[in-house]
Formats: sequence, C-alpha cells, structure tokens
Amino acid sequence: PLDLSSKLLSVEVFDGSSIVDPVVVSNTFWGSLQRQLISVILGQVLAAIVFAVVASFFASQLSNLREWIVTKFLTSNDTVSPGARKEFIRADDVTYKRAPDFGKLLICLAIDFVGSASELIPILGEFSDIVSAPIAATILQNLFGSKILFFFEFAE
Repeated sequence: PLDLSSKLLSVEVFDGSSIVDPVVVSNTFWGSLQRQLISVILGQVLAAIVFAVVASFFASQLSNLREWIVTKFLTSNDTVSPGARKEFIRADDVTYKRAPDFGKLLICLAIDFVGSASELIPILGEFSDIVSAPIAATILQNLFGSKILFFFEFAE
C-alpha cells in the first residue's frame, strides 16, 4: 500500500516556469475569445435573418389559412335556423375607425419618462418610485378607466 506522504510528493506543483512566453499565451487567449465573440454575433445575426424569413413565410400563409377557414366554415348556401351562424366581419371592412389620441400618448410617454428618470439617481431613485408609482397608476386609471392598468403600473 502507498502511504499518504508518497502521494503528496508525487503531485506536481505549477510555479509558472513552464510558460515560455506569457505574451504568447495572452495573445492566444484573446484571439480565441475574439473568435468566440465573433461567432456569437454572427450566430445572432443569422438567427435574426432566419427568423425574419420564417416569419414572413408564415405571415403570408396565415392569410391563406384565414381565407380557407372563412370559405370552409363561415360561408354556406344551405339554410340554417336564424342565429345559428353569425356573419364573419373583416376588420378592414369596419367603417368606424377611431382617430389616434396623441394627448393620451404624450401623457403615457411622460409617465414612462418620469418613471425611468427616477432610476438615474442611485439611492434616491428607488424611494422616489414609492411616491411616483401610485400617482402614475392613478393617472392611468383615470385616463383609460381600467383597474387592470392601475394594477400593472403600480406593480411596475
């Protein structure tokens, strides 16, 4: 059997003397890190391109699928009891279109700006959220009449 002292003496200690040129090791490390970063960036770009191509393909197919569903299930010449089927109304055919309310948009942008600007002050920013969150939530509730918006703004 081997004793513990012989095991401890057989372990080689690294003292750095086996490195011939630390600059070579450093250049190798940074070179490999640079290649890895470039491959990650290229991978992200390629993934975005593939996603855009696939999304555009499926977007065109969704229109075809919608048309097929409308012709297959929603249009029929046979007589059915009144109220059994409802006529399908396309969103493009709706004549009433609400004009965009830029006043509400500016108020919402101002609320977001104030909420984000409070984070610029390192310690005081978190405490200012305690005051600004209920005020912003109340403004949004009065603006849109929604308690769900109040909850989400207050939680944010």
